[in-house]
Amino acid sequence: MGKSLALVFAAITILLSHSSVFCTGFVEDMPYDEFTGGAAQRIKTAEELKLERIIEQTYELYMLEVIINGQELLVRIPFGMQGERFPEQRFILGGKGTPKELWPIIMQELNSAEFAEYIEMLLSPGKKLVFFDLPTRSIRFITDSDEMGEIELGDRMYPVEIKMTPGFNEVDVYNYLYTKGIGVDCSGFVFNILRSIGFSYGIDLVDSFSTDPIYIGSWIFNDWNVQVIEDKIINLRPGDVIQFHGWTQPYNHSAVIKGIDLERGEIVYYQTSDWIADRRERGPHASKILFDPLYPERRITDLRVIWDKRFGEAFVGEPYIYAESGDWYRYTVIRGGGRVVRLNVLADLILQAEPGF
Repeated sequence: MGKSLALVFAAITILLSHSSVFCTGFVEDMPYDEFTGGAAQRIKTAEELKLERIIEQTYELYMLEVIINGQELLVRIPFGMQGERFPEQRFILGGKGTPKELWPIIMQELNSAEFAEYIEMLLSPGKKLVFFDLPTRSIRFITDSDEMGEIELGDRMYPVEIKMTPGFNEVDVYNYLYTKGIGVDCSGFVFNILRSIGFSYGIDLVDSFSTDPIYIGSWIFNDWNVQVIEDKIINLRPGDVIQFHGWTQPYNHSAVIKGIDLERGEIVYYQTSDWIADRRERGPHASKILFDPLYPERRITDLRVIWDKRFGEAFVGEPYIYAESGDWYRYTVIRGGGRVVRLNVLADLILQAEPGF
């Protein structure tokens, strides 16, 4: 009995210690009040609005309205990370391709005889299991009920889709392109958006890091390349990068902030993934962080700040770890949780253009 009580007490202690980290300023923060001298609201500057436009325009390049078999679909460039599902998994251009490089390849695939056969099978009557053989980049349809029963759901090398009725949508197009090794990983996506910002100031970030884009990765956000921003809502700016902690390395996922609306209480950020979104939004998608406009001094770790993106299955039967993105950002007090960073080379250029940014 004494041992059980000790365990319960330890569990409560851990929960309370986590809450104190997650809810920074839970008691101390005060609402904005122009008469009592509360936290001042910030007006968006011309430079901030400019960055929002560049980020949004670059993000939109990752999506394209395509008509397939008379049906109009919004096709997204898939999420694609080298070795995500098995060590030998590889993506075209190392998962670092730009929309300009990848859309011709995608359109070639969508106009191929193999894709036409894929759509024809999806439109055929009857229940079917779509078996994606990632190592061979091939797709097989299984209609025999006995064989279906032998397939193990959740196998990351051989994901599946279950189709109960004829038809297809964005999910099916995504699965096909992903199987063919077409995709962009999170750091490649974020880097390309930041690169567009750099172009607007007359520089190419590829030159700044002296490397081929195929080798761009999370390392560009190492401490010597960035300034760490205290993640209070009032401090955030377009182009800031949100980094999420990983199990095996300090930061293994990144997203880029598009804009902060202090009046509406909304932060919009862009990311690409295959498990932090509705299945039709896998790949590049917009996410939101919602907050009370009266409390712009709160940190985004605060439990009263709501992250809208829920985790889900990338393919049928696959497990996932967190409930929503906020859980991941706050993840593990031991590891320090996530952080927000600003790339030094861009910060310097922006401050030259607008010292009060």
